[in-house]
Amino acid sequence: MKNIITEKLGEAQKAGDKSRILTLRLIIAAIKDKEIASRSNGEKDEIEEEAIVTLLRKMIKQRLDSIEMFTTANRQELVDKESLEIDIINEFLPSQLD
Repeated sequence: MKNIITEKLGEAQKAGDKSRILTLRLIIAAIKDKEIASRSNGEKDEIEEEAIVTLLRKMIKQRLDSIEMFTTANRQELVDKESLEIDIINEFLPSQLD
């Protein structure tokens, strides 16, 4: 999954999609942080896909919490930014069953 995200980052850079570039870089940085933490615990260098999915879900939860705060503060531009990031992150999550 990390490779797919990296490929999408390259595509976004070619297209000049700044918001997508920033979000994908955040995802890659979070994955690298998780890999570094797992190495210090004596685990594998690369983390499993399940751990990446968990990480992405955590990132979405953080953004949902931010949206709630920004909505209360009447900051619609920040709500829109966070919503866009959620949409981008959701692209890499497996689809949910109804």
